[in-house]
Amino acid sequence: MCVSTWWPSSEKDKIIKENCQTIGGVFVDISDLGKYPENIAKNEQDIKDNGVGMHHGNKGMKAIADRIFQSIK
Repeated sequence: MCVSTWWPSSEKDKIIKENCQTIGGVFVDISDLGKYPENIAKNEQDIKDNGVGMHHGNKGMKAIADRIFQSIK
C-alpha cells in the first residue's frame, strides 16, 4: 500500500503513485479527505496551533483507514 499526501500535492502524489506502481503496490488516494471539516483535528477539539489543528483528527484517521481497507478488499 502506498498512500497519497493528506495535503494535496500533485507533484508529490505523482511520485508516490509512480513508485508504488513500479513495485506492484496499490496506490490509495486520500488527498480529498482534508476538504471535509469533520476530518480536521481542530474541529474535534481545541487546538491552539493551527498547523497542528489542520492535521487529521479521529474522524480523518478513520476515513483514511476506510480508504485503505477498501483497497485491500
